[in-house]
Amino acid sequence: MFHGPTVVQRVRYLAGRPLPPSMRAWVLRDQTGPGNIRRYLVRGLLMFLPVYVVCAAIPGPALVRVQICLLLSIPVAYFQLALRDIYRRHLLSSNGIDPDVLKIQRLRKEQHAREEWTRRHPR
Repeated sequence: MFHGPTVVQRVRYLAGRPLPPSMRAWVLRDQTGPGNIRRYLVRGLLMFLPVYVVCAAIPGPALVRVQICLLLSIPVAYFQLALRDIYRRHLLSSNGIDPDVLKIQRLRKEQHAREEWTRRHPR
């Protein structure tokens, strides 16, 4: 049975610390597997939870507080997406995995898309 990291290990992993070598398969699946973009965005936005709590404490209508939180979330999500590959490469390399695996994954997706396009639009 496959086990992921403990809560303490996961927090350290998210802070940039490496996991034990026995968990390299988990790291690879976490960074390249299905749902990796969603997990990455949720993790980044959760770090702003204290800011959201402060925004919720601002006096005024609830709609204004929600709008302030959304206004803060947009640039956070933008920069998260912009720096996603850098962060993923760092996590992979700090855990002893060749970060070029991301290039290989991207090339496979492009090849699959090319084959799908060729299948749908034969010459």
